[in-house]
Amino acid sequence: MKKTIILIMLLIFIFSLTGCMFVKDNTKSESYDKSVEILRCFDEKDVEGLKKLFCQHTKKDTDIDSQIDEAFGFYKGKSLSFKFAYNGGIAGSWRDGKAVDEHIEPEIQDISTELGNTYRIYYHEYLTYEKDEKCVGVTHMIIFDENTDEMIQIGEYVY
Repeated sequence: MKKTIILIMLLIFIFSLTGCMFVKDNTKSESYDKSVEILRCFDEKDVEGLKKLFCQHTKKDTDIDSQIDEAFGFYKGKSLSFKFAYNGGIAGSWRDGKAVDEHIEPEIQDISTELGNTYRIYYHEYLTYEKDEKCVGVTHMIIFDENTDEMIQIGEYVY
């Protein structure tokens, strides 16, 4: 009888663990797609396409057009390969069982271009920001030139 009870409890425990594995978080996949879009915008010098990814706050409170133009001048060539890093997933805070701040900080690493340059692009994005909905979206992006250790930023950190 004890063995049966232990076996049933063990099976319930195992099924509860595997149930957690079936919960799918689309955020990583969506972030990967956004990273691919960012690279496309840099490769094609698509100002409007890149600008669409930024939150309303950043588009309103910064000179984003000139910052994007400057970043496009900084980034030389078209990307050939890259690595995507999700950097720990969603972070933030909850209040009364509800997300009030959810953000991610993905990184596009080891971006190799046809001209032999290597870059890294880091960006911060609010998925939820109850304090100010105008901050939902990419708040800022930093582009690092791995060959020269120079960097350039688009937008600003919002908190």
